[in-house]
Amino acid sequence: MDGGREWADNREWIKEVQRFKKVFSQRSSNTKHYYMAGNHDLGFGDGIKPSVVERFENEFGETSYELSLDSHSIVVVDSVSMSSTSAQINHKSRDFVRQLRPSDKPRILFSHVPLYRQPSPISGTLTAPAAEDMCGPLRQKSKQIRQGVGYQYQNLMTKELTDIILTHAQPDMIFSGDDHDYCEVFHAFEARKIPEISVNTFSMAQGVKYPGVVLLNLYAGDVPKSESYTTKLCLLPDQISIFIRYAILLGITLAGLLANNILDLFGYSLLSTSSPIMPSTRQEADKADAREHRYLSQRRILISRSLEAIKRTAKDIRQIALPSLLFYLICVLLL
Repeated sequence: MDGGREWADNREWIKEVQRFKKVFSQRSSNTKHYYMAGNHDLGFGDGIKPSVVERFENEFGETSYELSLDSHSIVVVDSVSMSSTSAQINHKSRDFVRQLRPSDKPRILFSHVPLYRQPSPISGTLTAPAAEDMCGPLRQKSKQIRQGVGYQYQNLMTKELTDIILTHAQPDMIFSGDDHDYCEVFHAFEARKIPEISVNTFSMAQGVKYPGVVLLNLYAGDVPKSESYTTKLCLLPDQISIFIRYAILLGITLAGLLANNILDLFGYSLLSTSSPIMPSTRQEADKADAREHRYLSQRRILISRSLEAIKRTAKDIRQIALPSLLFYLICVLLL
């Protein structure tokens, strides 16, 4: 809900909720949907209003919760509310985290805001320690995730809150979002290295060339916790470049149609042969022009023929575009 934190009018909220549920419809009764609140849904920290949280929970359920599966423990933490200094906002998420108990099953933690990591040393020496905040080769941006704060956002959880989450949740794997680009780091905590993956946005308009999702597979059975799950980054096409190519091809097509009609009216044709693909009325047009424009200036003839070329081009576009548009609408409605 990209503007959920800003909508004071519930009518706008209801409209967008209906749109969201239509896009992410539950296609099977065997499939369950679970949600995690982000800073665009609620705001961040002290910018969160109780009424906005209540509205979200009424529609999507609790913002912090645990799912106990046969093979795994799934913990979702409302990290945006947890970051507030107001007890009215942060108490539910902080109490939830503090009440978590260690699990014998592998535990997967979800947090919208990435957890804190030590910034890499500013050093070019080969002896510098491995950077904890380097995101790995699958990241598209050159910049790593560094702490930063702005209107209704914070790039990372604070170290204090991160330590609280790691101490009480004891996760074996962490997933986060917010940054819009893929990032994989390892948190050194109590002699363990806990992996965290920040998941790509799957929107083409959020600053990455290739949107994507991460597929998480959970495995039951007597296996080590680190082998009880696998992840796979699934990248989507570069949609903006596809649209740009469409626009270029559209421009070339329109220019070609217009050029052919202009040349046709002036006695030439790009498309006409002895058996023309498109019907040509060059001879008839020439005869009519000779009679009609016998006493007109060459300039007026040029203008007249140019306008006629534009009209023919518009007709060609209608003949090409209408069947294509009709086919597209049928596909949208039926598929």
